[in-house]
This record gives sequence, structure tokens and C-alpha cells, in this order.
Amino acid sequence: MSDRRIKKLYYSIGEVSQITALQAYVLRFWETEFEELRPKKNRTGNRIYRLEDIKLIFLIKKLLYEEKYTIEGARQRLQALKQKGQQMDLSFDKLRQEDALFEVKKGLRDILALLDHSNHTGDDANRSESQRTSSSTSARAISPSDPSSSAPLKGKPLVGEPLDGNSLQGGTPAA
Repeated sequence: MSDRRIKKLYYSIGEVSQITALQAYVLRFWETEFEELRPKKNRTGNRIYRLEDIKLIFLIKKLLYEEKYTIEGARQRLQALKQKGQQMDLSFDKLRQEDALFEVKKGLRDILALLDHSNHTGDDANRSESQRTSSSTSARAISPSDPSSSAPLKGKPLVGEPLDGNSLQGGTPAA
């Protein structure tokens, strides 16, 4: 059997939102900013997008998110393409693949930034821990519940430690 997919003529704003990975409010905002993007409305007043509208949304998304155009710059770029008479020769599937690749790259960059941030935070924690243990004044763990610990620490949680006091060791009291 051949792979035949039924192509819809019209898509709801929710479907377009899922296809393009954009929130519905972004699509509605873009309608006010880009005169080329004017989806029709059905009898009940709901927006109905055609395949050409979705291609245009992918193009706008590429200009704004990937190529970092401002809204005004993207508007001018679309006008220039329109004046040249260039058609969007990319297929819907090709646009979708490019967008999916962009979303994956963006997600990987976000994960990398989180890992980089946690590594820097972890380095600071390790550095301060080694400074605490190598201090000549005291190398023992201090607990707020320990009667022999100094009075100012009593009952106060330590910075960066849980508030329940179960695993509080060393450090400075929270302000």
C-alpha cells in the first residue's frame, strides 16, 4: 500500500499552534503585524488557516526566531520577497522539518545552558566547601541542634542547605 495522507483544507488555530510550536496568542498577534497573514474565519468566527497560511507562519517564525529579524525587519523582508515575485518554493514537509530541527537545536542549547549553569554553581559550592574544611579555625561539622555549637547559629538554617535541619553541615548562617 502506498502512503497516502489526507490533506486538510483548513486548520484551526489550535492545530496550527501545535504544528508550528507557537502559542495561539502569538499567531493572533502576528495577524496584526503582518498584513499577508489573514486567515479566514468560519461561520462561528473561528480562524481557519490554509496550508499557504501555515507556510507563511513558518517563514515568519524563521525570520524572527532563527535569523533574528525584528518585526519591522521581517515585514520588510516579506515585502521584498513579494515584490520580487518569489514564491515559497519549499514544501510544507520541508518547512516542518526545518522548524523541527530549529526547535531541537534550541532545546539542546537550553539544556547546555542549564548544565553550564549548574556546573558553575557546583564549582562554587565545591570551592566554598573546601575553604570551610581547610579553615584553620574549625574543621568539624556544625549543626544548629548541637549544644556545643556557637549561639548565633542555633536554630538558623545554613545558606544553601535544606530548612528541615536534617542534613545541615558547616557553612554560614542564613541572613
